[in-house]
Amino acid sequence: MSAILQPCKVAVVIVDKWNIHQLFPSIVHAIQSSTFVALDLELSGLGNRQDLGASSLDDRYNSLSQVAASRAIIALGISCFHGLQVFNDESTNTEYTTVMTQTFNLMTLCNEAYTVDPESLQFLVHHGFNFNRQYSSGIPFYRGDDKIDGKNERNDNFLRRLILELMKSKKPIIVHNGLADLVFLYQNLYLQLPLKLDTFVADLTEMFNGGIYDTKYIARMKGDQSTTYLQYIFRKLQRENARNLINGNQHIVIKQCDYPKALSSTIDHVDCSVYSFDLDVNTFKPNDVCQPFAARGFCPSGTECSKSHNIDDVLRLEEQTMINKRSKKRKIEVENNEANDNSKIKICNQVDQNLTLHRSGIHRAGFDAYMTGFIFAYYSLKHNYQDGERNESISPILGLKDCRNRMHLNRKTIPLQIVKSQFAKGSTSHQKKWKKILIDDQST
Repeated sequence: MSAILQPCKVAVVIVDKWNIHQLFPSIVHAIQSSTFVALDLELSGLGNRQDLGASSLDDRYNSLSQVAASRAIIALGISCFHGLQVFNDESTNTEYTTVMTQTFNLMTLCNEAYTVDPESLQFLVHHGFNFNRQYSSGIPFYRGDDKIDGKNERNDNFLRRLILELMKSKKPIIVHNGLADLVFLYQNLYLQLPLKLDTFVADLTEMFNGGIYDTKYIARMKGDQSTTYLQYIFRKLQRENARNLINGNQHIVIKQCDYPKALSSTIDHVDCSVYSFDLDVNTFKPNDVCQPFAARGFCPSGTECSKSHNIDDVLRLEEQTMINKRSKKRKIEVENNEANDNSKIKICNQVDQNLTLHRSGIHRAGFDAYMTGFIFAYYSLKHNYQDGERNESISPILGLKDCRNRMHLNRKTIPLQIVKSQFAKGSTSHQKKWKKILIDDQST
């Protein structure tokens, strides 16, 4: 039986129209008391992917704007990370950092007609998305500008109110490859999108002035990763964190919020623990892994593909290649009588062989938001130490200051900088709404 090397069960609170009244204050408090907030969206589609990869950023934004106006958010994931406090285990003389998380998965339902893309829905169904629950229990919302003639405006717009609370909190916002998510958030839950990209960027700088961080960009710049899809980076860093734990190095310990028993029926627990693996790594067959999935996290054959789409197998294959290279290196070192260095490498390789990750195949916005937040926390901690700026209460941006407000762009070598241009002003609609938000906030 496999032994748990680092246990981790993520509590995901499922929020729908039946319990949003009860849970809304708790979500707001989680945001306000957090160190940073990670977001992820599930969407009804993204349209023609070629248009979203246009060489012109203005054309790319125009395509995204049209998609966001015709499609809809079907789930919103929010994961709040608290603390990042450093402790020392005196028995092992090991420093570790604790992080407490609260994760919410909000089922949403646009109350206007919207387009659905069959391939997107097939992907979500394959990964366990519950459309029956979404259509029967989704939190209602409308897109575009605020409506002032609706009934019970305050009670019927929890999602819009939640975005306003997120803006007022001034917390760092963490996304993964998140330009499309930000465009959808704006169009679906805030205002009609501006016509120009520069205006949209100017609005974002005020809406989220705690900074926006894209973990896909961070993984490329700080992790020097060529493969950067979300699940791959998350699992890879979990394995690295487990190795640090076993080897007595600085690592992260995740703690979950203690929820009352009355909420137990609304909480799903996603097991993403790190387990030992009993089988010899040499029995693994590399040809069993789907190479398109390994490279991009997506296979065009979908469920018809006969090869493995398990991220554990992908990482295990990668580790096997590394072990083989290390074995050759050790052989050379032994021949050169470098026994001391060889023993150290042997310990590291043993850990590599015994690590694998298991979790349910559920694909949900809440857990994706948690994975995004974990990646950010890990890189923050890692580069905080490398930069020599460690202190007992770690600021989440230490070591990542040069990644603030830089969004990854597919098929581009440079990021989109979320910085207000001298030649671009914020939209009139945003300026008017933001001014009202600040006035209302001061009067309460």
